[in-house]
Amino acid sequence: MPRYIDADKLPITTVAIQPYAIIEKPYNAEVVFAQAIKAAPTADVREVVHGTWIKHDDGYVEYYECSHCLKRAPEDTEFDFCPWCGADMREGGE
Repeated sequence: MPRYIDADKLPITTVAIQPYAIIEKPYNAEVVFAQAIKAAPTADVREVVHGTWIKHDDGYVEYYECSHCLKRAPEDTEFDFCPWCGADMREGGE
């Protein structure tokens, strides 16, 4: 699984590397950046899955079904997210 980092939380000293260090030993910059990235805190992310509610009417009961996991929504209520798979049901994939 990929590791996502929060670039805003990288140490500011990483960005402000001394110019002479890069000229004298170019590999120092790579080492400093690699260490900073490795030590950076990971961001709390998840993959976004989009879906739509599919309305069904069998003549007796109306219900909605998730287009992603194909499970029924409780009652006839439309949610912004599927309660089972977490698919984003908002229009335009906000």
